Amino acid sequence: MVQSRLRWDLLSSTFARGSRWRARSPLLFQALALAAAIALAVNGWSIGTEETAAARLVLRKTNLTTLAVWGLWWPLMILLAITLGRVWCTACPLELACRAGGAAARHVGWRRLVLPRFMRSGWAVFLAYLVLQVLVAAASIHRVPHFTSIFLALLGGLALVSGLIFAAPHAFCRGLCPARALLSVYGRCTPRAGVRRNRELRPFEAAFVVAAAGFVTHELVGEVAWLENLFHVVPEAVHRQWPALAAEWLEVIWFLAVFPTALWALVAAVARTFGNRGGLKATLLSTATGAAPVIALGHAAKAMSKLGAWAGYLPLALQDPNGIETLHKISSGALSAPVPLVGLSMPGLLTAAAVVLVGWRSWRWARATVPGQLPALRAGFLVAAVFYTSIMVVWMEA
Repeated sequence: MVQSRLRWDLLSSTFARGSRWRARSPLLFQALALAAAIALAVNGWSIGTEETAAARLVLRKTNLTTLAVWGLWWPLMILLAITLGRVWCTACPLELACRAGGAAARHVGWRRLVLPRFMRSGWAVFLAYLVLQVLVAAASIHRVPHFTSIFLALLGGLALVSGLIFAAPHAFCRGLCPARALLSVYGRCTPRAGVRRNRELRPFEAAFVVAAAGFVTHELVGEVAWLENLFHVVPEAVHRQWPALAAEWLEVIWFLAVFPTALWALVAAVARTFGNRGGLKATLLSTATGAAPVIALGHAAKAMSKLGAWAGYLPLALQDPNGIETLHKISSGALSAPVPLVGLSMPGLLTAAAVVLVGWRSWRWARATVPGQLPALRAGFLVAAVFYTSIMVVWMEA
């Protein structure tokens, strides 16, 4: 993950001036985060592979590894990206692993390669994001601590090898990090984004927005039973027609490919109605730029909901890091499952209000972004705003 330009006030204080704290603080944060990641990987190893699907739904919250990675860190990273930009990159342990690989290569005189164009352009990180979503949806790595441990180990290994092989600074962050596109796009929402907010997305960022529209929708409708059933009408109908096709893979294809394509066909049609006459690439870039803030806010709503639902399990997970004993107590009724700290109404209300505020601002600065693509920009925002605000209204009434 690329380094953030954000600087904490602490780092610019009188105490920090003239000292080595400013230079060493990212390294300290990264070292602490790396130690935590290693401890979590060890804690989750060999746990959860023999549990039933129903038990895994509880184990993902009672085990400290899955709770910390998927229930706390991932939602917090989304919220931090929207409010503070790429601040997470300051503490990312993968950057430290990549640096360690580079230092080892320099020490032994290893001649490293130039980062390939496919990785420099961002398409490799987009592919990494898709792979992560497939692993979550089809392999349920977020529900099995052992799979999460393998995932953490693979990320660390890839970061280390990236530093060994490629000479470019931040090679893993620039070329392989599955969160780079998310951090880059969502970071445009923060007031500190500056000029980045007033330019079009790059091609790989636009592709991420389209794919994220499907994933975020899948996540949001999953909170309300009738919405989830409605959203899955198509893949379930296909599965009934061809039972040999795996339901998990049909679901992945639906929310990562078919649904986003259909949604963007609607966006393109609205843009054309507004007067857009640009080509396919120009239309995609502009509509994705317009829709990005709304999709980011929708993702933030899911992050708030997940934090509220999972955070109550943290004291239990700290007492029983493996989570097996807590799982058995909850399953037998000897222990009550923690009540969610917040329901759906509050995130729904906050997100709907934020969409209105972002819309008011976006409508003004859109003219300065790409004047020739103004209809496409506004069509992207309008369709996304109507669609996701409608879901938030359902949340408020749930």
